[in-house]
Amino acid sequence: MQVNTFNANSTSAVRGRPDRVSWMAYDSFCLQAVKPEARRRGMTWVVREVRNGAVNVGNHAGTNPYVGDTPETAILPMLCIRQTGLPVPAGIVPDFYHGWSGGEVRLTTPVTGSVLTSPAIANGICAAQFGTGWRMGEFHDGNGGHTYWAQLGHPALLEAFRAKTKFWAAINDQPANVWNSVP
Repeated sequence: MQVNTFNANSTSAVRGRPDRVSWMAYDSFCLQAVKPEARRRGMTWVVREVRNGAVNVGNHAGTNPYVGDTPETAILPMLCIRQTGLPVPAGIVPDFYHGWSGGEVRLTTPVTGSVLTSPAIANGICAAQFGTGWRMGEFHDGNGGHTYWAQLGHPALLEAFRAKTKFWAAINDQPANVWNSVP
């Protein structure tokens, strides 16, 4: 234990004993703020654009695809995808970093990040909500990463894809998912 001492006034004296100086001691570790419990983090994306029945999903200013950007305590929808080889719609010009996924995306009802303990659990949530063939949307589903286009599907889903809607997304080659990030 480190003990630091100081004297509030170097000329002060212990009452009745002018030959003694008063000192105060404190444990400096007790004065430090309590560190919050370490939490895992997950990567989040947003809806970037909706056009011609397609939606562009991808990174936002705070996205961190290397260590995650959002605490596991956050309650957010999760990106799900079903890749079926759909053709690129008219008006969409994909490139390496803004690719075409060849599939349809949807957002789950909001989930607490801490329930995403493995890719299998995440994929199971998608399958339970949308059916066979659905899994959690991943960073590279459109090719190079960062953003990709996908079919929006039914027009009734448009409200869930409001611009800047934030949601959980997976990445398969970095520890930036709730299940594999470092607390």
